[in-house]
Formats: sequence, structure tokens, C-alpha cells
Amino acid sequence: MANAITTVQKQLNDPKVVKKFEEILDDQGPSFVAGLSTLLNNNELLAKAGTNQIVTAALKAAALDLSLLPDLGEAYVIPYEKRGKVNGEWQTVGVDVNLQLGYRGLIKLVQNTGRVGKVAGVTIYEANKVKYNRIYGELTIGNPEYDPDVDEPSEVVGYLAYYYLDGNRIEDYWSKAKVMKHVQKFSQAWDNRKQEIRPKSAWGTSFDAMAIKTVIKDLLKYAPKSQQAAKAISDDDRADRRDVTPDTQSVVEQSNDEPPILNVPEEAVESVEQVPSQSPETASNVQSEAPDDVIDFNDNPTDEFLKSLGYEG
Repeated sequence: MANAITTVQKQLNDPKVVKKFEEILDDQGPSFVAGLSTLLNNNELLAKAGTNQIVTAALKAAALDLSLLPDLGEAYVIPYEKRGKVNGEWQTVGVDVNLQLGYRGLIKLVQNTGRVGKVAGVTIYEANKVKYNRIYGELTIGNPEYDPDVDEPSEVVGYLAYYYLDGNRIEDYWSKAKVMKHVQKFSQAWDNRKQEIRPKSAWGTSFDAMAIKTVIKDLLKYAPKSQQAAKAISDDDRADRRDVTPDTQSVVEQSNDEPPILNVPEEAVESVEQVPSQSPETASNVQSEAPDDVIDFNDNPTDEFLKSLGYEG
């Protein structure tokens, strides 16, 4: 495991690679490499994904001017294990990487337009005495002064997101029940067999933060944003959804009864990929360590997103 981290760290700090980063990111190249090295520390699963996947995901964040530092909560490079059946048993057959946006990253993307002011998401409690008119989309809060940090405990009943556009406040409210229906229908965190949220998923460990992000993301669909930002938000949205069959529009369930193995920050959207059954020969060829070859910046020539940003190598 440690060898995977060492190998990737060595590749990232190769003078040729550092020079390439400087060509792409100008004076941000050295800090970019330093940030990736920080992400890899003690993250064995991420290192096993290989340098090319890590760099590809991280460059997308850099292109959007989003930090990957976990404390800032703007974006995350998340590894997840792909599992397939080998001789009738589910086994890990590879590791993939996704770039996932934090809700602070979503806010930054729309605020970069210069038209959007404050963007926020808050938890609404029963003590707030909320009333929501679904027909007209009107929200009334009878007790906005309630403070869960100092007042008596109260149950969470919903989530409010809002932003200011040219001085006008635009808002969206979801009840907790609506959020739960969203998780059940779209999120990989929902375990259909047990009819519950997977405890180790991001929704299981940080439900309120995930709910706030979901409402913010829904609200910001129509906010002013660049084409690149719109694509990033769309990609992030798809990462949290199951496949839907075109003919029936019914949800395709996972056939794997084992819970997905995730390695995610508390606020990141989780993503799990189910791979087809593979033969023992195929499985035996899966690399458990990072490759030793140098980074090929043309490793993913079909990535139109990077190409549109001029990162063709």
C-alpha cells in the first residue's frame, strides 16, 4: 500500500511533470503539486487509482479555480472501489476517481459571475414554525429567531437555500421528507435491500450537510454561471444518481448485496460504480499498485472538458 503512495508522489515530483504543470497552470503549478501530495498522504486507496486519474480529476478543479484542500470544502478528489464477481464472489477489481463538488464550491462557481451575491443553505427546525405553500413556492417562517445552539432542542423538518441575484433574493425549500425521497430515488447511498441509508456513506455520516448541498444544487440550476461551471455541476449531479433505463424510466438496482466501500469526506457526494462480472484471468491482471510509468497527459483524449480548457498536453 505504502508503495502506491510513494510511486505516485515520485511521479508528481518528477521535474518533467512539474514543468508540465507550470505550462498548464502558470505560477500555480508548484502549489498544485503540493496540494496533490497533501491529498495523497495517508490515502492509500486514492494512490492505488494511479497518477493519471488523480491528475485528471484535480486539473478539472484547478480549471474551475476550486481548492482541493478539505478544510475549504470546495471540491474533493474521491476514490472509490469497483467491485465485480470473480468465481461467484464479489471482489475489488479496480479503483476509480471522481471530482466531487462541495457546496462551498458550488457557491463559488456562481459567485464568480459577479451577478450573484450571498449564497447560503440552512437547516430548518420544527421550532422555526415553517409553512410552505408548494403551489406558489412561498415560504413563511413564524419563528426565525430560533437558535438550535442556545435554545431547546428541536427536530429538523427541512432545508432552505437562497441566493441574491441583482439584489433580489431567490430561495428554495425542501422538506426533510422530500430530501429522503430524493435519496431513495437517486442516490447510491440508499440500500434498497435494507431500505435504509448506508451508514458509511456521506448521507449516512453527514445527512444535513448533504441535504443542504442538494437543495443548493437544485436552486443554482438556473443561476447565472459559466458554461464550464454548468458542466461541472451537471457532472456532479450525475455522479450521485443511479442509471435509469430509457424504455421504462425505472431505476436499475445494484445486484451487489454488499455495501459499497467508500472513502469520502463528510460533505462530499459519494459515487459507487458496479462493474460487470469478470473472469479470474481479468481479475488477476488488475493492478493493486500505481503504475511505474511517467504521466501521460494524453491518457484520456476523449475528455472533452479538459480539451475545451486547452489541457491537451
